[in-house]
Amino acid sequence: MTGLTEKVLQTIRKRDIRPTPRWRFLMIEGGKILLLAATVVASSLAVSATLHLFTDFEWEGGVYRADNWLNYAVRGVPFFWLAVVLVFLVAAALDFYSTTDGYRYRRSSVVAACLGASLVLGTVMYGRGYGEDVDAAMERSWGGYRRVVWSRTDVWSQPDEGLLGGVVESVRPEPPEMIVRDFERRIWLVRPRGSTWPEPHPRLVHNAVIRIIGDREDGLFFAREIRPWVGRPPRINPLYDNCRGEPLEAPPSDEAKERPWPPRIIRCGAVQQP
Repeated sequence: MTGLTEKVLQTIRKRDIRPTPRWRFLMIEGGKILLLAATVVASSLAVSATLHLFTDFEWEGGVYRADNWLNYAVRGVPFFWLAVVLVFLVAAALDFYSTTDGYRYRRSSVVAACLGASLVLGTVMYGRGYGEDVDAAMERSWGGYRRVVWSRTDVWSQPDEGLLGGVVESVRPEPPEMIVRDFERRIWLVRPRGSTWPEPHPRLVHNAVIRIIGDREDGLFFAREIRPWVGRPPRINPLYDNCRGEPLEAPPSDEAKERPWPPRIIRCGAVQQP
């Protein structure tokens, strides 16, 4: 026995070094694989939210001015979620390299595999509506979310810019007027710019979701064009009026088709009887 071997054995006895059980290595390896799967799932959820926001955005013409179409298009790209996807992709690649056999694969192949898995799983999640759920959960949990992510409802929540969207509460045939509750639960009295509603227009009935292009004047909104809401109906905050920050009454039931006229008009900063 050489002197080096003897020194090593003495060190092992002195420090009471014992072999690590195999099950511990298996647990560590399993934890790394679970962490890898979790990062891929998180990246897929971010992909589904990206697809939801991009496909649900208002790309139909006539909404933006010709001189600012590029700025409008840029605002429609969900850069926040693209950054989240990138972060989780990097995390997934690092998790893979930390596994026992991770060093055997090229970095480009690992990144491509993680990206492909996230895109496929994210597309499936988007098809099942998870993208909208993630977007809504972020909006509820983070107050500054809508400052970094612009949605379709944000586009149609700009009455000062002539864009108003919401749900029809009631309609009066003569003279033509209707009450619309927007996506921030503010109530608007909408009238046509002329003597009749602009043609063509969707069926104006209770609970119809519509988009209106027009002008805001003296607390009223005058419609120049009315479009139906295409796609999945948007979520509307059922609890609070964002103008006053006060709880609202319970939403009317579907059976309540008739409304007293004129209804109460809620304007930002005041409650008035028309």
